[in-house]
Amino acid sequence: MKVMVVGFAHNNRQAVLLISKHRPEWMKGRLNGVGGKVHASELPYQAMVRECNEETGLFITTWNMFCVMQTQDCVVYFYEADIKDSVFKFKQKEKEELCVCSVYTLGTNPVLPNLRWLIPLALDEEIKKPVFVQADISFKRQEE
Repeated sequence: MKVMVVGFAHNNRQAVLLISKHRPEWMKGRLNGVGGKVHASELPYQAMVRECNEETGLFITTWNMFCVMQTQDCVVYFYEADIKDSVFKFKQKEKEELCVCSVYTLGTNPVLPNLRWLIPLALDEEIKKPVFVQADISFKRQEE
């Protein structure tokens, strides 16, 4: 079973750092959080710190897990981190373009559909977390 991490770095719940995906094909041209695969030798939190640093140049150690999604063939750990800075100071390190989106106009951007509920969930301080979600989908079918 594949284990993945996705993180939403934000600045005081005003804007969120996202990445324009090139692959897999079903994500192409859409925005998602930073992240990737968890290596066999690491914990999801460690993978989140590593993936964020690899993709953005940001070394964020304040990630908070807010959601775990289980599918037929994958577990995805979702994290949020408040960088407590008015400006994101990231470096474009990958071919996939990084962008900062206002959380108030998120719906006007080409985001993956689940971001329309995941990001508000991440930013809502009144909901007890982490939230566990069982999704009846297969990522293998979507990647083909």
